[in-house]
Amino acid sequence: MSQLLALVSFLVPLLPAEPSQPPSVPTAADSAARQIRYEFTVAASPGAVWGAWTTPAGLRSFFAPAAVIELETFGRFDIHFDPNAPPGKRGAEGNVVLGVDPERMLTATWDAPPEYPAVRAQRTFLEIRLAPEGTSGTRVVITQSGFGTGGEWDEVYRYFEGAWTWVAAALQYRFEVGPIDWTRPPDLLPRMKALGGAVAERWASRKQ
Repeated sequence: MSQLLALVSFLVPLLPAEPSQPPSVPTAADSAARQIRYEFTVAASPGAVWGAWTTPAGLRSFFAPAAVIELETFGRFDIHFDPNAPPGKRGAEGNVVLGVDPERMLTATWDAPPEYPAVRAQRTFLEIRLAPEGTSGTRVVITQSGFGTGGEWDEVYRYFEGAWTWVAAALQYRFEVGPIDWTRPPDLLPRMKALGGAVAERWASRKQ
C-alpha cells in the first residue's frame, strides 16, 4: 500500500492541469451580430413617408431642424440637430446615400454623435425599408448595423438603441398630429416607450 501511495504522489504532479479559460474578448461574430432594428406602423401612404425621408422639407418635418439630402448614390445625407453649431458639431454630418429604391428602401452611411469622436470618425450602415400596411398605412423598418465592440462602440450602440425610438416616434407624430415645431418639440416619451420600453426611457433621461 505504501508503495502505491508513493506512486500516486509521484504521478499527480505530472497530470495535465485544467486549461485556464482565456479572457472574454470580442470576436468578428459579436460585431456582425450587432444591429439595431425597429419595426412600426405610420398612418400615411408609402409615398408620403418616402417624401418625409428623402426631401429636406420632409426630414425637417420630423427628424431635425435642418437637413441636406441628395437622392443619388453618394449624394449627401446630413441631419443637423443643431444647425447653428460649428461644422462637425451639428449632428449627422458627412454621410452619403448608398442605395435608393423609391418608396421601398433608402440606405446610407451614419455617424456617431460628436461626443464619441473615435467612432464618429468611422461610419455605420443605415437602412430604411417601407411597405404598404393595410389600406392607407406604411410599415417602416429602421435598421442600423456595422457596429464594432468595446470602448466607444459599446456606448454608441447603447445611444442609438434609444435614439431610433425617438426618430420612429417623431415620424409617427408627424403624420398623426403634424410637422414638429422645433421651437417647442413635443413630448414623445410615451410613443418611444411603446417602441423601446426601458431603452427609450433611459435615452430620454440622458438627453434632459
